[in-house]
Amino acid sequence: MEFNQHIFNSLQDAIFIFSKDLTVIKSNSALNKFFNTLDLTFPISFIEINRNLDFHNFLKLAITRREISKLKNFYFDTIQTPMTQFFDISCSPLENSEYYICIFHDITERKNTEQIKEDFISNFSHEIKTPLTVLHGHIQVLKNDISNIPEISHKINPIIQKMEYNSTRMINLFNDLLLLSSVEKKSEIHKEHVEIEDNIIFLAQDLLVSYPEKEVIYTFEIEQKEFFIDIPLFEQILLNLLDNALKYGPSKMNISIQTKVDHDFDCLIIKDNGTGIPPNQIHRIFERFYRGEVSHSSSSKGTGLGLAIVKHIIQKHNAKIQVSSSLGVGTTFTLQFKKN
Repeated sequence: MEFNQHIFNSLQDAIFIFSKDLTVIKSNSALNKFFNTLDLTFPISFIEINRNLDFHNFLKLAITRREISKLKNFYFDTIQTPMTQFFDISCSPLENSEYYICIFHDITERKNTEQIKEDFISNFSHEIKTPLTVLHGHIQVLKNDISNIPEISHKINPIIQKMEYNSTRMINLFNDLLLLSSVEKKSEIHKEHVEIEDNIIFLAQDLLVSYPEKEVIYTFEIEQKEFFIDIPLFEQILLNLLDNALKYGPSKMNISIQTKVDHDFDCLIIKDNGTGIPPNQIHRIFERFYRGEVSHSSSSKGTGLGLAIVKHIIQKHNAKIQVSSSLGVGTTFTLQFKKN
């Protein structure tokens, strides 16, 4: 195998080439610096370089598959690097060879930036939520007191109502920010086999209390009754999707909730007869703070974070979500959760 060590060493990413028995044949200076292998003589078994069991299993899996394998947001606890470094790692077989190449792309700076952003949002939301709640309480007291003074209440009430509406909207916004931050910070979720039929029916019916002005007919088709999920996060997905449908839908609504098995996936399908989503907006609905034309109406109390929260929970489950919609007809969300 022809090899140019000078070019190899000029690459910023840490790289090594190894055989199927996990013997490292070659490495570049970036990898030697990270693992402090400058004094070692190659070829050498990777176990002599690092003993991380998860990474060893990843290399063995890549050898077994004999195709490109990837590992995201991985970190090593090493004595040589007291500050944690994060990597996106890819491993693939070399063409016309018995060897494999493994590449470490350092994403530490990006991860640290994301962490700073998450910490800021979490701390800021937490600190401002308390004074907002106090303010909202005083507005409620003022509203009750003013109602007892008929000669001025007709002038002051519209102002009080605007204050109440906007304080409620800000409290909802910070609650959603805290929830989104909490989901993002979860390194692992607790998935288990859960009977979901009762949860779905209860949450769907309970949500109607917030929309007394709506006439809603639910249709439940619960074919698959057991999902492998984190149940609190699954319930949050259900609440957000149904709340969106009710919030932006017409006064009379039909909402269908269906579960079924599709090959290796347990599927949850939520379909409504709402106003629908314009085709040019569908690709943006999971963005933070994005609110479409319909949701910008003055009567809407949405924060623009509901679907962003759904997206992050779906990602934590390694699940999939698809959206289909027609204006004036309605919208269908299809969620696919992997079976255990």
